[in-house]
Amino acid sequence: MENITVTAIEKRLYSPWQVTGTALLGGALAGLWLVADNFLVLGKPSKARKVRIAAIGIALAILVFAIFGPELRSNTVFAALCAAFVRFYAISSYGHAYEAHIGSGGPKRPQWQWVVAGLAGLGATMAIGMALFFGLAAVAPDLLPDRFFE
Repeated sequence: MENITVTAIEKRLYSPWQVTGTALLGGALAGLWLVADNFLVLGKPSKARKVRIAAIGIALAILVFAIFGPELRSNTVFAALCAAFVRFYAISSYGHAYEAHIGSGGPKRPQWQWVVAGLAGLGATMAIGMALFFGLAAVAPDLLPDRFFE
C-alpha cells in the first residue's frame, strides 16, 4: 500500500496554466494533448484516448475554418478564445484531482516541457495545415477561396 501512495505522489501533472500556455503557443491540439497526458497519469486511459481523438478533430476543424471561413480581423483573439476553452476544459475535467495532487505534495511538470509541447504542437499544426492546403491546391484548386490566389 505504501508503494502505491509513493508512486501516486511521484507522478507529475500539468497545471491548468501550463495547459493554457501550451494552447496559446501551439494551438488547441497541443493543449488538449497535455490534458490527455494528465488523464493517463490519473489512470484514465480511455478518457485520454477520447480527448486525443477530439483534439485531432478540433484541430482539423480549425484548419478547415482557417481555409474556408471568413478572413478574421485578429487571429490572436481567436487563439486566445481557443486557449480559454482549453483552460476551462482542463479545470472542469481534472482540476479537483490536480488540486488534491498538489495539496498532497505531488509535483507538477517542469516549465520547459509545456513550452516544448507548445512548439511541437505549432509545428504539427503548421505541417497538417500546409498538407491540407497544398493537397487541396493540387487536387481541387477551385475549392479554395480567391484570397489565396491574389
